[in-house]
Amino acid sequence: MRGTDKIIVPVDEAQSLLGGISRASLYRIASNGGLAKVKIGRRTFFRVDDLRVLAGLSGQSSQVHTAAVSGK
Repeated sequence: MRGTDKIIVPVDEAQSLLGGISRASLYRIASNGGLAKVKIGRRTFFRVDDLRVLAGLSGQSSQVHTAAVSGK
């Protein structure tokens, strides 16, 4: 997630920023409340700041990451 000036990114870029996780894993994290989806028309995007939190790069609590990934 280094050097991106974008506010939101499409699904494929979000997958890449999270280390190449599958599309299914990304949507599972979102459905468990770990990531908010941004819909523009029929396209789905994710906030870069939320991806940083999930990846543990924002300095926020790692409990956010654990809860999002485990679904708890």
